[in-house]
Amino acid sequence: MIQRHCGFHSLPSRRTLGRRLKFFSPSVRKQIRALGRTLIVNGIANTKVNAVDKSMIKAQGPLWHTKDRKKGIVPVHLRNVDRDSDWGYSRYRGWVQGYAIHLLCSATPGFVTVPLDADAATANVPENRIFESMIDHLHNDTKYIVADSGYDDRKLTEKCEFRKNNKHIPVAL
Repeated sequence: MIQRHCGFHSLPSRRTLGRRLKFFSPSVRKQIRALGRTLIVNGIANTKVNAVDKSMIKAQGPLWHTKDRKKGIVPVHLRNVDRDSDWGYSRYRGWVQGYAIHLLCSATPGFVTVPLDADAATANVPENRIFESMIDHLHNDTKYIVADSGYDDRKLTEKCEFRKNNKHIPVAL
């Protein structure tokens, strides 16, 4: 459906995109933010309440264990190892070698949920470090940010509260 609306004859497979897109380009983030602003201005979305979360994505190929990674050694029997990925821990998935998508979206009850900002990083990058770069792009009417304990960081809370009296409310989900 997306392919047809965009006028593409074909799209690369999800695996191909995953291998080639190691991070979000600045233009992708700008497009996500612009879409969010447009929907807010038109009254479709509301940013009084926002939510932020991280979703881990397993790397393609075999697992490359930390002991070998630290030495820079790829065992002879491993083929197509994703050397850019890294290990991260998720309470839901356990240890994951791969990447993480971080999404900030509107979450005000009674309004459509829309993405407001997004970023990608290796799975080992902490949630609070990625979210810090999103704070400067929060909308002026944001009052609450719902997040799980991975975002619980005193410096982030202070930065959110300082920025136009927004409230950063970590909530264990």
